[in-house]
Amino acid sequence: MAEARYRGEVVKLDRGYPLVRLEDGELLRCEHATALVKGERRRAVIGDVVEVAVPPAHDKGVIEAIAPRTREFVRKDPTERAVPQVLAANFERVIVAQPVGEVNLRCMELLDQANTETFGTPEPTQVARTIEPGPFIVVSGHDLLDLKLVLDQAAGRGVNVYTHGELLPAHAYPLFKQYPHLRGNLGTAWQNQREEFANLPAPILFTTNCLMPPAASYADRVFTTGPVAFPGMARIDANKDFGPVIESALELGGFAEPRAVAAEEGAWLTTGFGHGAILGSADAVVDAVKQGAISHFFLVGGCDGARPGRGYFREFVRRTPVDSVVLTLACGKFRFNDLDLGTVAGLPRLMDMGQCNDAYGAIRVAVALAEAFECGVNDLPLTLVLSWYEQKAVSILLSLLNLGIKGIYLGPTLPAFVSPGVLDVLVREFDVRPISTPEEDLAVILA
Repeated sequence: MAEARYRGEVVKLDRGYPLVRLEDGELLRCEHATALVKGERRRAVIGDVVEVAVPPAHDKGVIEAIAPRTREFVRKDPTERAVPQVLAANFERVIVAQPVGEVNLRCMELLDQANTETFGTPEPTQVARTIEPGPFIVVSGHDLLDLKLVLDQAAGRGVNVYTHGELLPAHAYPLFKQYPHLRGNLGTAWQNQREEFANLPAPILFTTNCLMPPAASYADRVFTTGPVAFPGMARIDANKDFGPVIESALELGGFAEPRAVAAEEGAWLTTGFGHGAILGSADAVVDAVKQGAISHFFLVGGCDGARPGRGYFREFVRRTPVDSVVLTLACGKFRFNDLDLGTVAGLPRLMDMGQCNDAYGAIRVAVALAEAFECGVNDLPLTLVLSWYEQKAVSILLSLLNLGIKGIYLGPTLPAFVSPGVLDVLVREFDVRPISTPEEDLAVILA
């Protein structure tokens, strides 16, 4: 029987194998002909128009030819001595964004590797929300290394250190448990800092971009370092000498008595459910799903913000079924991470996976569960509900779309760049869904 030949377009790179949409709409996983990769030294990328042969009794197609490209999206690959690498071809603005998601996923993977090799694998940890008497420093942002340097330099000085915002997950890394003066976490997400820092008798060190224009009530105690700065604020340069921050803490003196901060539903928060911790219990999780003890997984997270409508996420989490698990990450978790949802199948129902970049860990967990159940990620009882705000959220969403994940709920407002044309593509190709109300969305998800 002669081999069949088709024409189609590459729509995804599936673990190195191009996924081709044929002219009749069918999707076919393909490999490259030897003459292409060894002779012409060419590989198909997203957007390429290709000629595909399907040999008899084969489950994959073979890309025999790549049509001339009308345009290319090229980068210099630092791992290949700056050899130009084509990421996409024949693209429109929506299509070209998908390979950016692939690059971002690799960046998150490298950061995850660097964090775990330096600080250890995160483990479930309770974090106090009470400020002890005496001098203290608040460290805000994302930079774990800056936090370590502050702790090193403050050791033996009688100064405690508290995390703020996206540095809450630092408490789960084994290395940070070695510092007795890392006492707890102060406050919630970035947009509340002007209220939470007002009249605080301590310096605040910002290590990354979550800085609002400081209010007069604490502006004289703000220090910045790394990629963040603000006119008139004290600056710690690349030498990372945090002596001025420590001296400020000693001078201000802190509180005279223990002070509970923002303890809506408890004096403790729990974090540390990274992919290492969750996958360490993968057999128990899989068994619980097979036995019907766990009905559904929700990933509810993303960037928090001040606009109305973000109360949706707290109410959504409150209403999730008692036999479901809620994974969360990034500063969006502060909308609900004080809730006590109890346990299911011996596991906490609410699991904080970490910072925004720990979306990589959530992807690792989803892929591992899909492999365990021998299905695709989109076939899992898993729903992603993402709160939207800024640039990191864009890159993480692109990573999810590049992996082919569909049915993502997004809100409370859509990003400014989502024009009607872009929204049409996102809805048609990826089933992206703007949120409505917790009741309506849960009814659709669980139907």
